[in-house]
Amino acid sequence: KAALTDLNKAIKLDPIITTSYVKRGDLYLTLGQSEKAINDFSFALEFETDVQKREGLLQYRATAYLAVGDFSSFLLQIKELSKNVDNTLQAYDVAIRQQLSRNNPKEALNQYKASQLFLIKKKASRQKLIFRRFGNHGKLLNQNMFQKKI
Repeated sequence: KAALTDLNKAIKLDPIITTSYVKRGDLYLTLGQSEKAINDFSFALEFETDVQKREGLLQYRATAYLAVGDFSSFLLQIKELSKNVDNTLQAYDVAIRQQLSRNNPKEALNQYKASQLFLIKKKASRQKLIFRRFGNHGKLLNQNMFQKKI
């Protein structure tokens, strides 16, 4: 309760700092107050601009949706996470094409290798996340997502 009181004070002092909402949402999730957690994560997502932090927020919000049994919203969060990966791969594709148009095949190959490494890391980290956060539901989701996507 003391942590919750401190976070509420921090939010009153500076209501736009997303870190306080994330921490409070995580605390709500731990306390079993998933609806409140969803609200905090949703608010933080509106203002967060850092891509990696947004990805973490989507993961947290997916966990909260699963906790309240809202499977359709849970799947929407997972799809949004997939879209982030697709956007990154598109950026790599643009970089590769630019290097090829500049007659720089060595740099294009480096960009391609980097994109493949990114994809491997994302797939592995997503599989770990799904198993860790979503238990048995995650096994089914993992099979459905990765057999179709990659």
